[in-house]
Amino acid sequence: MKNILKLVLLALSTLLCACATKIPDEAIMQRYGREVLIDVRTPQEYDEAHVRGAILIPVDELEAEIDEYGIEKDAKIGVYCRRGVRAERAREILLKKGYTNVRNLGGIKKLQRIAQGEDAEDLAPKHRSRESIF
Repeated sequence: MKNILKLVLLALSTLLCACATKIPDEAIMQRYGREVLIDVRTPQEYDEAHVRGAILIPVDELEAEIDEYGIEKDAKIGVYCRRGVRAERAREILLKKGYTNVRNLGGIKKLQRIAQGEDAEDLAPKHRSRESIF
């Protein structure tokens, strides 16, 4: 009985992983001129959607794990997360570790829209002054 339950759980987890949205990396790599993409979100967020070919290294583990990947210090690295906040932390960590060409690509939804062909300028946040809301 336990073996059957394990098989069912394994099948369900495989099915859930297979359903994850994988965003094509070609448009993102081309737009930003990146060689390496690092997703700094949690494994659960990564399983829901990620850029195909991105390396998953949660931001809290980045400093300890990045050396294991053998990425050259001058490689063009792009980091992203859900909204861009963790990606900025990751960029700062990588710069402190001696990586010289790191760019915060922002959030996954922005990257998804870029991969679908939307113009990046349309995706930039609109600046609003305090006066405009009154």
